[in-house]
Amino acid sequence: MEKKVLGWTEEKISPLILGSWQFGTPSIIGKSDAINVIRKAVELGINAIDTAESYGNGTSESVIGEAIKAFKREDVFIITKVSIDHLRYEDVLRAAEASLKRLDTTYIDLYLVHWPNHYVPIRETAKAMERLINEGKIRYVGLSNFSLPLLREFREHLSKTDVAANELHYNLLFRDIEKEVLPYMIRENIPTLA
Repeated sequence: MEKKVLGWTEEKISPLILGSWQFGTPSIIGKSDAINVIRKAVELGINAIDTAESYGNGTSESVIGEAIKAFKREDVFIITKVSIDHLRYEDVLRAAEASLKRLDTTYIDLYLVHWPNHYVPIRETAKAMERLINEGKIRYVGLSNFSLPLLREFREHLSKTDVAANELHYNLLFRDIEKEVLPYMIRENIPTLA
């Protein structure tokens, strides 16, 4: 499968990203089936896998961690998210450590803030994300579900890196991001994950 460069990062990822929201949920897709899906996707050239600490209360991350052992770590691009309840500085650090443990890896390729939390200063979350980069625990910072004003504010609080992507609700029926946030992201070379 042809790979696309992820904005300014120079990382080459598949244009199709494997989502894993229900992976490991027995009533939807059990562990062994999920592992088979992940491994087949990677074999077919899908090298980017999207998950979150909140997906199955961490089960999705654990399933991915087990599945990717069949490959070289650098051949899989892991995207995971810190939940809205863990955006205080110390909580971000703890959440990242827990995700690393579940994923059974030493680093996360792209770590997204899953949703903005209007009760936690964006600066606090941004500084924690930069610390994780400095410590080598994450490679890139990203956002999910951030409006244009919040995206700009988050970027203002990053001093050593920039936002590598913003995952947004976007499809043929839901195109609101085309009004403001998408044109801005295109100008700033920040990819949209949808």
